[in-house]
Amino acid sequence: MSNWCTNKIYIIHDDVAMIERLYNSLISDDDDFLEEFIPSPEDETTDYSWEKSNWGTNGLHDIDDRCIIKSDYEICFTYWTAWTPPDKALLTFAEMGFKFVNLCYETDVGFMGIQTQVSNGAIFWENVSFDFDGLMASYGYPDFPKALRDWGFDNTNGVFYFRKFCDEVGVDIDETPQWDEIEKKNFKCIYNIISSKGNEVIPHLVKIFESSDNLQDAVHEMLMHYGE
Repeated sequence: MSNWCTNKIYIIHDDVAMIERLYNSLISDDDDFLEEFIPSPEDETTDYSWEKSNWGTNGLHDIDDRCIIKSDYEICFTYWTAWTPPDKALLTFAEMGFKFVNLCYETDVGFMGIQTQVSNGAIFWENVSFDFDGLMASYGYPDFPKALRDWGFDNTNGVFYFRKFCDEVGVDIDETPQWDEIEKKNFKCIYNIISSKGNEVIPHLVKIFESSDNLQDAVHEMLMHYGE
């Protein structure tokens, strides 16, 4: 049985269609983006040797489809591969014009590293220990106010979903230091719902928020629906 290597990747591409193609492969029934861009031969049995030579790993285990964050030119998601990151596949991605940062770690073997695209046809690998969110911020990915982290808004994909919710309802989370205790409690409830239920509940939460007379009423109705 394989040990699963956890990968969290942030990808950008100048071509909207390439990001859309990648996104569609993630949400498809097969949810195998390796097969989408580097398909295994149909005329022969795909074996360990072929997968290692072309993907750098012997298989994609799973994708966390609740934690896919996407815009026209960028996408971020978490996925698992067998034993090692898909470094050969990432090399092909670089040749296709993708730029990326891939954080990978495997706790049983005991490694943690980062792979980045440095030029077409080349990737850079470094064994590191670092703050992933800080790295994402350095690549222009939305950072999250320190005040919210101090209040227990964890360092997870939930913070990005919560930012998306706030952007859609017009709440300025950079003004969080001005929130009173009741507002903190109510927004933490919304954050917990989004973190546990995923990106797909945001449209409904936005609708509840916009149709309610005040924040307290909105949170009460949200809790009635999602039971947090």
